[in-house]
Amino acid sequence: LQSQSSFDIKAKVVVNTTGPWTDHLREMANPDFKKMMTVSSGVHVLIDRAMLPEGRGILVPETPDGRVLFILPWLGKTLLGTTDDPAELSLEPGVSEAEINYVLETANAWLETPIKRSEITSVWSGLRPLVSDPDAQSTASITRDHVVLDDNGLISLTGGKWTTWRRMAEDCVDHALKVNSIAAKPCDTYNLKLVGAKADASAAKQAMAHLPEDIQTHLWQAYGDRAPDVIAQGSVERLVEGEAYIRAEISWALNYEGAVTADDVLNRRMRVAMLDDRVAQLIRPEIEKALSAKVE
Repeated sequence: LQSQSSFDIKAKVVVNTTGPWTDHLREMANPDFKKMMTVSSGVHVLIDRAMLPEGRGILVPETPDGRVLFILPWLGKTLLGTTDDPAELSLEPGVSEAEINYVLETANAWLETPIKRSEITSVWSGLRPLVSDPDAQSTASITRDHVVLDDNGLISLTGGKWTTWRRMAEDCVDHALKVNSIAAKPCDTYNLKLVGAKADASAAKQAMAHLPEDIQTHLWQAYGDRAPDVIAQGSVERLVEGEAYIRAEISWALNYEGAVTADDVLNRRMRVAMLDDRVAQLIRPEIEKALSAKVE
């Protein structure tokens, strides 16, 4: 996508995990395929107010128009959502004022102190890959939320959601092994720790003990036991006064997390743009400077 160049890769198994774009790849493998995907958008609103204690949230299972509303504490701010509207495929799904107003008005109906538009620090939308016909062309055990498909050797895993990702991966890999007669040890995902949770937590926290408390908290939440490795990448100077993000995080994102654009860092590595757009724009020039130096 960055260079517009292409190259060939040979593999025993190819798995399509392109979410809302699943049907586009399936059509390449099988022109007679049956379309299964529908796409909806989910808008999320972040506000700069601590409304709920850590570990607590509010869920309204059915709003007057039949949707779900949630209000959750997230990384020092409060996350509200969400909409569920038909959407078109887009690499940058936008958020309309009408959608923002819907979230605020629906939430305010349940709050004593209404949320003001001026309290919003960030808004963003994601595209949901919805399977419209989960029984068609299925070649593996189907859960309620996701499906594994075959199209002339192309395996597709689609549907599902973030919270079921381990089960989705297990079902997909089990199917790929079976249909391709590949031997493998039993799945051990239930015992597999995530990156950042594999080393000595106390040692990692001790290595950060000299830093201000807010930076320690941020680094631990974001990187876990890898935090000392992040610090070793550069300066622990704050990128923005009063914010916990440090300069070393930019180097870490570029050198160890595969980031190639400023948006990669802000949206998909440090996540700062998902929390506070103003802070993200203050950090952007530093990322662009680091990217330029890396290219040179």
